[in-house]
Amino acid sequence: MKVLDAETKAELLTFLVVGQLFAFALVGEWLRTDHLIESAQMWLSSNGTACDWLERAKLIEACRVVALKQVRHSRLCCATGSQSPKSRD
Repeated sequence: MKVLDAETKAELLTFLVVGQLFAFALVGEWLRTDHLIESAQMWLSSNGTACDWLERAKLIEACRVVALKQVRHSRLCCATGSQSPKSRD
């Protein structure tokens, strides 16, 4: 089993964020903590990677922050009709 290096952390974080966004888009609710833990464990197992519970918890919390920022950003862009808050010409 390989260790969780920076690249692998980024891949797992991306996986968790996409799962959060997908769930929010489908049902309007974020994934529960137990679902995020299970998703992380499945991803780690299928990628032959391991990490301790604290690292996994930090990534789960980070995925919540990133997903929420993305949803807020998307709503802001939809409300203003722009693709990005900085792209107003």
